[in-house]
Amino acid sequence: DAASLRVLRAKEDAGLLGPRVTPTGRFSPYLVGRVQAWLGTTQTRTWDAATIRSLQYRVGAATTGRWDAASVGALQDYLGIARSGSKGWDSRTVTQLQRYLTTQL
Repeated sequence: DAASLRVLRAKEDAGLLGPRVTPTGRFSPYLVGRVQAWLGTTQTRTWDAATIRSLQYRVGAATTGRWDAASVGALQDYLGIARSGSKGWDSRTVTQLQRYLTTQL
């Protein structure tokens, strides 16, 4: 929408945007690093329990440190997409996360 575009342009003009995340639908160490940057955690590019707990906290899931169907569902709710019932990283959720991160970093 227009308001989001204005915010993105202002961030870009101020040099606050990092490199764009290309929506590939593929979960990768690069994506983990961008998620860590968004969460404000150390960027190790490793999908570890600390990263999982931080993401779970951000999206309102139980902070167990294990990525499961409940965590995926909470992320999908946060991103505003339909729940898939997936227990892991499906390409639809990854693609939407990549698109979301482009607006946030």
